Amino acid sequence: MTRTLLFQQTALEVIRMEGQNWLRGPQLGAALGFSGDHQKAIRTLYKRNAPEFTPEMTTALELPSKGGMQLTRIFSARGAALLAMLAKTDKAADFRAWVLDVLENQQEQSEEMEVLRRFNVLLRTHLLAANPIWNQIERYVEAGYRIEAIARFTRRSVALISRHHEEMKRCGVVASLMRGENGLIGAKWVDHTGHVEMPERCKAAFGVEDGNV
Repeated sequence: MTRTLLFQQTALEVIRMEGQNWLRGPQLGAALGFSGDHQKAIRTLYKRNAPEFTPEMTTALELPSKGGMQLTRIFSARGAALLAMLAKTDKAADFRAWVLDVLENQQEQSEEMEVLRRFNVLLRTHLLAANPIWNQIERYVEAGYRIEAIARFTRRSVALISRHHEEMKRCGVVASLMRGENGLIGAKWVDHTGHVEMPERCKAAFGVEDGNV
């Protein structure tokens, strides 16, 4: 999983791996303001100070590059900050302050998103298990069938299927409607402490009350 951040005029690809955010060495060389071969500059700086880096700060792995797959050294937020401390460039101090603030904030957001993603899976599974008709509707909707067809297949009225379908949309259960902001349907129901604020109909079906999950 990757995303891109911008430090001044330099784009930095964030690599999400093993619960941490990492940056490519060559891009760090550009961000720190090294001239010439950025990869060589970072390699030299790292080799001179290798004992100061822990395995949690840096590692090397095969990554896609313009020339194909290439062994690339990457650095975590703290590894990148240590590089900035060791570098004697004009941009080093600004980068050091920026990288810890931005990358660690990105990591916290990623962890919160993962908690919400897991909550969504649990919520949707429980709602469908607690409502057999919802389970049927969800399968037909996912297959592309319209309300009228679902009513025929389930031998229920169009009005009843429509009412259930609207409740499912409000609870974020219908598969085709699950991909809301950030792909998380429950984000608007749960704050960072896990406090549940979902619609009453969904709350009753899920069997929870206001409070911590």
